[in-house]
Amino acid sequence: MPDKEYNYCKIYVNGLLFEDLQNLMVDVFGGGFEVRTMYLDGYSIDVRNNPSAVSENVDQFVEWPLLVEFDADDGYADEAAVQTVTDILNKLWESGLQAVASCDFEDELPWSGGIDRL
Repeated sequence: MPDKEYNYCKIYVNGLLFEDLQNLMVDVFGGGFEVRTMYLDGYSIDVRNNPSAVSENVDQFVEWPLLVEFDADDGYADEAAVQTVTDILNKLWESGLQAVASCDFEDELPWSGGIDRL
Protein backbone atom coordinates (compact mmCIF):
# COMPACT_ATOMS: atom_id res chain seq x y z
CA MET A 1 0.00 0.00 0.00
CA PRO A 2 1.47 3.39 -0.94
CA ASP A 3 2.25 6.01 1.66
CA LYS A 4 -0.34 8.65 2.40
CA GLU A 5 -0.15 11.95 0.55
CA TYR A 6 -0.36 14.91 2.94
CA ASN A 7 0.03 17.70 0.39
CA TYR A 8 -3.64 18.01 -0.65
CA CYS A 9 -7.07 17.94 0.95
CA LYS A 10 -10.49 18.94 -0.36
CA ILE A 11 -13.15 20.05 2.12
CA TYR A 12 -16.78 20.13 1.02
CA VAL A 13 -18.79 22.91 2.70
CA ASN A 14 -22.51 23.62 3.01
CA GLY A 15 -24.28 26.48 4.71
CA LEU A 16 -22.91 29.83 3.51
CA LEU A 17 -21.97 31.97 0.52
CA PHE A 18 -18.64 32.00 -1.34
CA GLU A 19 -17.54 35.41 -0.03
CA ASP A 20 -18.49 34.47 3.53
CA LEU A 21 -16.40 31.31 3.29
CA GLN A 22 -13.41 33.35 2.12
CA ASN A 23 -13.91 35.75 5.04
CA LEU A 24 -14.04 32.82 7.45
CA MET A 25 -10.71 31.52 6.10
CA VAL A 26 -9.21 35.01 6.54
CA ASP A 27 -10.38 34.87 10.18
CA VAL A 28 -8.56 31.56 10.66
CA PHE A 29 -5.31 32.32 8.85
CA GLY A 30 -5.07 36.11 8.78
CA GLY A 31 -4.03 36.23 5.13
CA GLY A 32 -5.80 37.69 2.15
CA PHE A 33 -7.19 36.21 -1.04
CA GLU A 34 -5.90 36.83 -4.53
CA VAL A 35 -9.09 36.02 -6.44
CA ARG A 36 -9.83 32.57 -4.94
CA THR A 37 -6.45 31.66 -3.43
CA MET A 38 -4.80 32.60 -0.14
CA TYR A 39 -1.03 32.02 -0.21
CA LEU A 40 0.52 31.26 3.16
CA ASP A 41 3.89 30.04 4.42
CA GLY A 42 4.27 26.57 2.90
CA TYR A 43 0.74 26.07 1.63
CA SER A 44 -2.25 27.69 -0.02
CA ILE A 45 -5.99 27.69 0.60
CA ASP A 46 -8.42 27.91 -2.31
CA VAL A 47 -12.13 28.60 -2.01
CA ARG A 48 -14.08 27.36 -5.02
CA ASN A 49 -17.57 26.70 -6.20
CA ASN A 50 -18.11 22.95 -6.43
CA PRO A 51 -18.70 21.96 -10.07
CA SER A 52 -20.56 18.84 -8.84
CA ALA A 53 -23.00 20.83 -6.68
CA VAL A 54 -26.72 20.36 -7.01
CA SER A 55 -29.23 23.00 -6.00
CA GLU A 56 -31.96 20.77 -4.58
CA ASN A 57 -32.20 17.52 -2.62
CA VAL A 58 -28.54 17.37 -1.69
CA ASP A 59 -28.05 13.84 -0.39
CA GLN A 60 -24.28 13.54 -0.64
CA PHE A 61 -21.61 15.85 0.75
CA VAL A 62 -19.81 15.74 -2.62
CA GLU A 63 -22.76 17.74 -3.98
CA TRP A 64 -22.43 20.60 -1.45
CA PRO A 65 -21.94 24.00 -3.11
CA LEU A 66 -18.46 25.05 -1.91
CA LEU A 67 -14.97 23.64 -1.59
CA VAL A 68 -11.95 24.61 0.47
CA GLU A 69 -8.79 23.13 -0.99
CA PHE A 70 -5.59 22.82 1.02
CA ASP A 71 -2.46 22.48 -1.12
CA ALA A 72 0.92 22.16 0.60
CA ASP A 73 4.32 22.93 -0.89
CA ASP A 74 7.01 20.25 -1.03
CA GLY A 75 8.61 19.94 2.39
CA TYR A 76 5.53 21.01 4.39
CA ALA A 77 5.44 18.63 7.35
CA ASP A 78 2.77 15.93 7.45
CA GLU A 79 1.84 16.86 11.02
CA ALA A 80 1.46 20.50 10.01
CA ALA A 81 -0.85 19.50 7.16
CA VAL A 82 -3.06 17.53 9.55
CA GLN A 83 -3.14 20.48 11.97
CA THR A 84 -3.93 23.03 9.25
CA VAL A 85 -6.85 21.00 7.91
CA THR A 86 -8.03 20.36 11.49
CA ASP A 87 -8.02 24.14 12.08
CA ILE A 88 -10.14 24.67 8.96
CA LEU A 89 -12.63 21.99 9.92
CA ASN A 90 -12.94 23.18 13.52
CA LYS A 91 -13.63 26.76 12.41
CA LEU A 92 -16.29 25.59 9.96
CA TRP A 93 -17.97 23.37 12.56
CA GLU A 94 -17.77 26.06 15.27
CA SER A 95 -19.57 28.35 12.81
CA GLY A 96 -22.42 25.87 12.54
CA LEU A 97 -21.56 24.73 9.02
CA GLN A 98 -21.48 21.30 7.48
CA ALA A 99 -17.99 20.30 6.35
CA VAL A 100 -16.39 17.02 5.29
CA ALA A 101 -12.77 16.52 4.27
CA SER A 102 -11.70 14.17 1.52
CA CYS A 103 -8.00 13.29 1.56
CA ASP A 104 -5.53 10.49 2.23
CA PHE A 105 -5.25 11.49 5.88
CA GLU A 106 -8.91 12.04 6.77
CA ASP A 107 -8.66 9.22 9.34
CA GLU A 108 -6.21 11.44 11.27
CA LEU A 109 -8.67 14.36 11.40
CA PRO A 110 -11.39 14.95 14.00
CA TRP A 111 -14.57 12.98 13.29
CA SER A 112 -12.70 11.18 10.47
CA GLY A 113 -12.69 14.44 8.54
CA GLY A 114 -16.33 15.12 9.38
CA ILE A 115 -17.96 12.06 7.84
CA ASP A 116 -18.69 10.75 11.35
CA ARG A 117 -20.66 13.94 12.07
CA LEU A 118 -23.21 13.30 9.31
